[in-house]
Amino acid sequence: MEGTRRHRRRLGICGWHLVIYSLGAFANGFYLNSRGSYVGTLAVQTNTTVSVMGSYFLVAGIGSGVLAVPIGYATDKMDAHRVFILGLGIRALACAVIPFIATFWELVVDTMVIGFSLPLVGVSLRACTLWHFGKKGSAAALNVVMGSFGSGSVMAPLVYSWILSWDPFRLVEPADVERVASDLINWVTVFFCCLAMLLAGLLRAPHRRTEENHSEEKAEEQDPTETETSEAEATTPVTANVCLLYTSDAA
Repeated sequence: MEGTRRHRRRLGICGWHLVIYSLGAFANGFYLNSRGSYVGTLAVQTNTTVSVMGSYFLVAGIGSGVLAVPIGYATDKMDAHRVFILGLGIRALACAVIPFIATFWELVVDTMVIGFSLPLVGVSLRACTLWHFGKKGSAAALNVVMGSFGSGSVMAPLVYSWILSWDPFRLVEPADVERVASDLINWVTVFFCCLAMLLAGLLRAPHRRTEENHSEEKAEEQDPTETETSEAEATTPVTANVCLLYTSDAA
């Protein structure tokens, strides 16, 4: 009975961790696919051309690629849950700065910082999911987390187009509407990152589930009555074999 209650409690904790890591993946996908929607607005905002804005995407890729391996190594050695929170905080702060950027080089620096946050969030949430749900439950949990990433990628351009067609903006100049829409999209990204970061701070970090501690937890959660039954079943054939040998010797 105690093992059943412990198992239910752990399922509840696993559920909250799954919600938080899925929310972080949603924020990741939402940001990555929202950038293309307002790249023209960023070009006007920074007094540059759309053709030059190709480097905007390149800088984020460079920032992500430079730190991918070091962050992966650090995640193996450190608390991946805290790395996840750190990445969300950096992403939220860097996205909150975008509406106030005035020059192209300011945008380049801010985009580089956002690029650093991509592996911080992406690598750590996968590691946390694998460590928390273990060998048997990690496949299904990762499917949910990656599905949330895809949902965020789909939602970003839809939300942007919905903002552009919003009734209160019909009397506003198109250029101003696009600027407001791009700012709102960034604030939506900030909101999701902050929400996931705050919720993650309320939960304990998952411990790394190795084969040894997984076997120990499984043994602790096993019902004592089931253990007694399995022991009795294991000894029954042995007793029958001993009795059979005894009767054959006696004959």
